[in-house]
Amino acid sequence: MLATTISTRSDVNQWTEFDGIAEFYDHRPAYSAEAVAEINRRRPAGTSTADVAVDIGCGTGLFTRLLAERLAPSMQVVGLEPNADMRRRAVELGGGGERSIRYVDGLAEDLPFEDGSIQVVCAAGAAPRFDRPPFYREVARVLQPKGLLALVHNKFRYAESDFLPAYLALLESRVADYERDRRPNSRGTYEEVELEDELLQRPEFTDVARKSWLWRESFDRNAMRGLVLSSTVVQKAIKSDGHDGLVNEALALFDRYRDASGHISLPYQTEAIFASKG
Repeated sequence: MLATTISTRSDVNQWTEFDGIAEFYDHRPAYSAEAVAEINRRRPAGTSTADVAVDIGCGTGLFTRLLAERLAPSMQVVGLEPNADMRRRAVELGGGGERSIRYVDGLAEDLPFEDGSIQVVCAAGAAPRFDRPPFYREVARVLQPKGLLALVHNKFRYAESDFLPAYLALLESRVADYERDRRPNSRGTYEEVELEDELLQRPEFTDVARKSWLWRESFDRNAMRGLVLSSTVVQKAIKSDGHDGLVNEALALFDRYRDASGHISLPYQTEAIFASKG
């Protein structure tokens, strides 16, 4: 599965902004388990006893662990992550039920896997940061015939929350170029990304489809602090300001909008874009 020679990695600067924030990811919610159920439905029939699913840009393994817990028993699960701090935390957290997870170093644009060796490629939340034309070419190279690509991400349903519009307006006021519907990209700025449209234009892929699932997650004050600090947008503001005043402002908003039990329920939407190798 792994290539015998792993290419030298050179363009990793964008991933250093995750240094030192891996523990805060413990407070991030995972993803709807329905996304993995849909992967199970869409993936091709097993071709060997070593069918492999890879989570690209897996971070601390939020989605990787969900894959390991819920994919078909025949599947091996690998998490690929270029940031050493995030990989270390993923290994520490373990998980995956009875199935072990292998975490490896590597870049989305230069995948360290052999041609046609992977049945399912996933990226949960990370795809907007990739240089996607070479990423798509690499996915097509490593996927088996009819193999599945699943690009998954969580979105705030901010119109259904009193807290979220105020919090996102705070971020927009403090971080240059940030807007709530724009995502961090490979150039260190923010842009709107239409992954479905991109895949529809790629000749390597067919059967492009989008699905989504609605759910909620409840946060107390400590969990909200961790969620805020896990954001690279917030970390950029902290570095620019030289202090963590933005975090205190966000927690003041939490105190304003929390319920009688000291919690805020945030509405999420997990969205997945699927495509098969043509």
